[in-house]
Amino acid sequence: MSNHEIRCKAWRLYRENVVGLLILALGYTTLQSIIQFVWEQVLGWNQGLFVLVAWLLLSPLTLGAALCLTHLWRTETKPNYADLTAFYRSIDGWGGAIVLYLIQCATIVLPLFIPLAMSMSITILLFHTGLIVLALIVCVVVITWLFLRLYMCEVLFVSEEAMSATEAIKDSFFRMSGQVGNLLCMLFVVNLPNLIISFVVAMLQPVGLGIHFVLLVFKMFYAPFPLMAGIGWIVERLNDEEQPEEVSGPPSNPLLRDIANDLGKSGHQPGMQDKS
Repeated sequence: MSNHEIRCKAWRLYRENVVGLLILALGYTTLQSIIQFVWEQVLGWNQGLFVLVAWLLLSPLTLGAALCLTHLWRTETKPNYADLTAFYRSIDGWGGAIVLYLIQCATIVLPLFIPLAMSMSITILLFHTGLIVLALIVCVVVITWLFLRLYMCEVLFVSEEAMSATEAIKDSFFRMSGQVGNLLCMLFVVNLPNLIISFVVAMLQPVGLGIHFVLLVFKMFYAPFPLMAGIGWIVERLNDEEQPEEVSGPPSNPLLRDIANDLGKSGHQPGMQDKS
């Protein structure tokens, strides 16, 4: 399935299930808000530390959302909201989700320590600022590349019960070989409306509260489509790998194709001699 066909199917599934997808997004946001409220208001714990803890607590929820969208793409039925809490129901599911996102985050963020270490050197900071900027640019490119190479790990993990978090990370890295450019084009196209609108709003600063509200509503309604397209891209690429390659086919040259058709109609097979 081409990227265009994937986007068309994602848009169709979005239109057919827009209410369900918005409920799914609302459920995700509500659970996140409940965790944050309990952490900050009830327990009174540090708000900055909440970012890390919430990330760990919400890891199973994020995987549950990936599972729900994967099922929706494969079955083309109504979203199953029970999938949201699927990885909270067992220690293995919860632990696997946390390990998966810890490894993914560590792999992607690790290159940032290179320019950070360079900036801590006074000599480099004073006399080689350009070197730090160059290292930062290289790190951004490497992080983007790693993010794309690990893009399949969530769907692989939720699709294969016997697959561990580390296996999902490794499998995604190797399966994405040669697919990075294709995925980058897909993500750029489906996120282009968001980029354009955000750029226009940034250029029009300062803007009123009404503009920010409209932007928030647009992002809320549009967000499920890029997510659905990304999940669909992964599922279809995995399906392509599972399908056996065609051994032979009709000749691509029109003249040879016509000759083959004529031979077929007359009862002859190419490369075979008549028996006499």
